[in-house]
Amino acid sequence: MGLLNQRLGYEEVPPNQKEHQNENILYKTEVQKEDDLQDYEDSSDDDILSVLRTNKSKAEKIKKSRENPRGNNPHIKSNEMIYSDETEDELELSSLKQAREEKREEERHKKRMKIFNILMITACIYIIFLIYGVFCTNYQYNDKGEITPVVLSVSEIKALKDYNTMLVQYEDCRVLYEKILQLDYRLGLGVEDPLTLAPEYEKLLDEVNDLTVKTDALDVNTRYDTIKGMLLNWVKTDTAIYLQKISSGISQNNADDANTAITYKTVMYDDFALISQNMITIGENVNGANINGIKEWSPEGYINEFINGDAVLDQQEDGD
Repeated sequence: MGLLNQRLGYEEVPPNQKEHQNENILYKTEVQKEDDLQDYEDSSDDDILSVLRTNKSKAEKIKKSRENPRGNNPHIKSNEMIYSDETEDELELSSLKQAREEKREEERHKKRMKIFNILMITACIYIIFLIYGVFCTNYQYNDKGEITPVVLSVSEIKALKDYNTMLVQYEDCRVLYEKILQLDYRLGLGVEDPLTLAPEYEKLLDEVNDLTVKTDALDVNTRYDTIKGMLLNWVKTDTAIYLQKISSGISQNNADDANTAITYKTVMYDDFALISQNMITIGENVNGANINGIKEWSPEGYINEFINGDAVLDQQEDGD
């Protein structure tokens, strides 16, 4: 039997490897072996050689499959490649879905931030508007002595704006007048050398020129043309002549210039008082206009405040 198996290309399995016999699905069963033996007895030499080659090829395949059960099996390789391709497709699809979700989430975040920024800007503008309204709103006392805001219509707001434009220029001119009053007070005291004050009078002529240009270029309602003309004349004529004459009268010891300066000092005083009265009169007819500052101001009152202010400063310096 062993010899027959050798001739047919079969190898006898050693006893220690018989447990692996069941794994070889290509080995022939005992019945098949008997059939092969019968075929062998009835077959020609060519048939026997063909059978031997076939069995030898099968044996080699079995041996290779044991050494590398997957490496030489095309069906297994094909299955592995299919599985690998399916896995890569699933991973790629999952990555694509995740990227899309992240992009959508980023777009939603941008939209939310944009809406939030718009709301914040709107809120800030509203708060600024409220603050501006609080500072710009005029208040007055009612019949009960309570402070109430002044409610204005559109036309009243326009009229108040025109009045305030004229009021700003009036106050700028009054600042110049206050500087002149300070120099006059110092000159009248006789403590300082008049020659040291003459250059200071001349220096104010630069401010006169600046105010003349600004007053002339002032764009206001036609109802303020008269006051504008009066204020312009006070700056470029009354004030300019007074400063020139007082400076030359002091520095050149010119009596005529000194007398002219005294004359224009009175003219300057009277004209500014008339301008102030006109500002008060018009302001009383403009709803929301603040005319208390004009009513309370006077050259004498300012000099008083200036003197008392200097006295307080002197006391503080003596105390230090």
